[in-house]
Amino acid sequence: MVGGLVYIGSLDGTLYALDANTGSIVWETQAKGPIESSPAVSDGAIYFNSEEPLGAALYKVDANTGAVIWKQVFPYNYSPIEGGTEMLGSPSVAAGMVFTSSDIRAYYAVNATTGNIVWNFSDPAASEFIYSSPIYVNGDLYFLDKYNIACLNAMTGQTIWSAFTGDELYVSPSYASGYIYVVTSERHIYVLDTTENGTRIATATTPSSSWSSPTIANGMLYIGCNDWNVYCYANTAAAVLPSSTSTPTPSPTLPPSQRLTLSSSLIVIIVIVIVVVVATTVAVVYVVRKRAKK
Repeated sequence: MVGGLVYIGSLDGTLYALDANTGSIVWETQAKGPIESSPAVSDGAIYFNSEEPLGAALYKVDANTGAVIWKQVFPYNYSPIEGGTEMLGSPSVAAGMVFTSSDIRAYYAVNATTGNIVWNFSDPAASEFIYSSPIYVNGDLYFLDKYNIACLNAMTGQTIWSAFTGDELYVSPSYASGYIYVVTSERHIYVLDTTENGTRIATATTPSSSWSSPTIANGMLYIGCNDWNVYCYANTAAAVLPSSTSTPTPSPTLPPSQRLTLSSSLIVIIVIVIVVVVATTVAVVYVVRKRAKK
């Protein structure tokens, strides 16, 4: 929501601006294909992607009227693994540029004023849809590249570093205080140090897989998982967030005393559930045996 308006795209190819108080439609702009990701808002303009018949379309429209300012179209990349041409990644806007993606394996940097392509990045080995959004920080651009977190010079597209995780990466990573946080479908949380070429400095395992971007606040790490729970990991301030000018010692996995751990309240709940299950099982066995003797 910006300026009292909520911007949302729909599968019928319409971008809507809704009054935040009443929900009424203020204006609408029609694209030529479904809008399946979130729009970005910057300097009085809305940027959004659309899956159109002739290519992956990036729009810039006026935030007050919905009038189209420019439109750029990128080619689709086809894969034997994925069917279709879904545009699931959302654009990011910073430093006079729009950073976005095609359907598969390709990222683009576009001049926010003219709509012209400045550079593009493509990984021929990547074969699955892009669901995530790039992150811009102080001239660097971070994004998911198959099993890797990649860091590029945001103005030139030159690769600075690329860190292999070994897991399939789908959801957008998060950035805080020089660290990249990412969750994987293999139930892992990885924390990478951007000042050390993406060195992994912390690892944790979640109770289930996750398609939720991590949130960092007040020294805590919050993750939504596919088991319908949101988990809060404690001790992040001591384990991975900088508390002084010293640089954390890079290590594939921190010692057990420093790893991200589930909050104590969750552990207590798990123990109680286990006790209840065991007690119930014992009671059922006792009743069954007693009836059998009769």
